[in-house]
Amino acid sequence: MKSKNLISLTLALAFLAMGVTGLFLYFGQKQWHAVETLHILFGVLFLGFAIFHILNNWSSIKGYSKSKKENKWQKELGVAGLIFVIFMVGGALELGPFKALAHGGKILFGAKRERSQQLTFDEVKTTDTTGSVALEVLLQKAEAVKTPIVAIWLEDSAHHFVQNLFVPEKTVSLSNPNEPIQRAIAEGEANIQPFNARVLPTFAQQAKDVKPNFSSFTPVQNFRLHSTLKATGTYTVYLEIKEGDTVELYQAAIQATAHGATRLQSNANTLVSNAVVIW
Repeated sequence: MKSKNLISLTLALAFLAMGVTGLFLYFGQKQWHAVETLHILFGVLFLGFAIFHILNNWSSIKGYSKSKKENKWQKELGVAGLIFVIFMVGGALELGPFKALAHGGKILFGAKRERSQQLTFDEVKTTDTTGSVALEVLLQKAEAVKTPIVAIWLEDSAHHFVQNLFVPEKTVSLSNPNEPIQRAIAEGEANIQPFNARVLPTFAQQAKDVKPNFSSFTPVQNFRLHSTLKATGTYTVYLEIKEGDTVELYQAAIQATAHGATRLQSNANTLVSNAVVIW
């Protein structure tokens, strides 16, 4: 068995496998979880046999790089080296055209977002044991919102206060608005104070009871509220949110005698990307 033939054939098959798996990765197709693993393994195999290939063909490679007659470096070596450096630097720095080329397949084929970029919701419970109808509120805040203050309550068809669904016990704020909120909280550098209902003017005016039913501050991430209604009927769910000096009110009418889902609406829609009530 000839070693050169073995090395060349192995390189060819490894290159084929890398090309196929590379195309899957380029177009963002990771449903088959082994694709990335195979791409890496064949890459290691290709690199290992490439070293043997270079050693076996070192004299030819030297001939490609330097002319024996003129004892000068070949122009092809300079061009190949320049191409290598350009792609290495452009890719590492993610410069415009290189970044577009690297992610072009995913963009064209609408690849799904990576798991780390997908929406996640903190689970919050303020269940009233006397309630008879389960209710959920999903709140997706706008990206610019870092330290929201939220209150959610219920009014009947005559706009009389019925019950609180979510009232935080505390509020959180940052001394340095550019500091990551999660790190500030973890390191004890965030400002945490008791909740004052007056910061939410509509809630303070409408609610007969402003006593907190959640023993912390409003989640700084998106959250899913689990609660219950005390009775069935026609109601309006109100959600008031404050970020900095901006306060917005969202609302949705629900018929608690039947299951359903609807979006909370507002005239502004700058602090909340999406809010849905499910009952």
